[in-house]
Amino acid sequence: MKTKLLLVLSVLCLFLSSCFDVEETYNLNADGSYAANYNLNMGQLLNMVNSMTPDSVKQTKEYTTVKDTLVNLGSMPDSIKKKFSAEELAMMKQSDVRMQMNMAQGIFNIGFSNKGKSAKELSYFLRNFGNALEKGKVGDMMKPKGVPDEAGGEPEVPFKNKEYDYVVTPTVFERKVKLDVFASVKEKDRQTFDMLKGMNMKMISTVVVNLPRPAKSVGNPNAVLSADKKQFTLKLDMLEALDKPELLNFKIEY
Repeated sequence: MKTKLLLVLSVLCLFLSSCFDVEETYNLNADGSYAANYNLNMGQLLNMVNSMTPDSVKQTKEYTTVKDTLVNLGSMPDSIKKKFSAEELAMMKQSDVRMQMNMAQGIFNIGFSNKGKSAKELSYFLRNFGNALEKGKVGDMMKPKGVPDEAGGEPEVPFKNKEYDYVVTPTVFERKVKLDVFASVKEKDRQTFDMLKGMNMKMISTVVVNLPRPAKSVGNPNAVLSADKKQFTLKLDMLEALDKPELLNFKIEY
């Protein structure tokens, strides 16, 4: 029963945008081009599942299967491509998803990457990538086999960025929480978040921005700048940020 509960919790957590250990990395170049990488790690939850999983289950094919898959998101079937605008298709062609899964070793990582040529493209990516993932049903590939049906349903893909407004220019990278949207998400998923807090879980969010020149200001006292001021790092526990969403704001001027 406990194993089943943890499996359900794990999958529910997988489909919540704030329920991962997440690292976002943005490499901004002097010519305006960029590379964005999102990495999601569910290892601590799977390790908890492993500790309570019977040996008989650990011998099953679903449990022992190891996956490491890289897919270009522009390779979707024509039937799905019809749903996208030309701009969305161009963004998806510049984007990849990688899924690594090894239940026995407690590994479940999902990575998204995107490259573009300008601040305008990065701004478009931040506003539209999550919704495009959902439209392309990318979330369907994230649900592990062998999970109880009651834990499933329609997967909600991460990184919709619906809780944030972004401003991206050749000299500014800014993120600001939409307080009303954030409060709505918190209320909707309150039971799950309270359960995770009760289990002493931490959901670490790390944002790293590598700049083409030194930062002049960062707009967040918890952020850390490298010695040459070209790397911005903000690391927070999302479960703590639920009560202080302003901690998620930053404005990097460089």
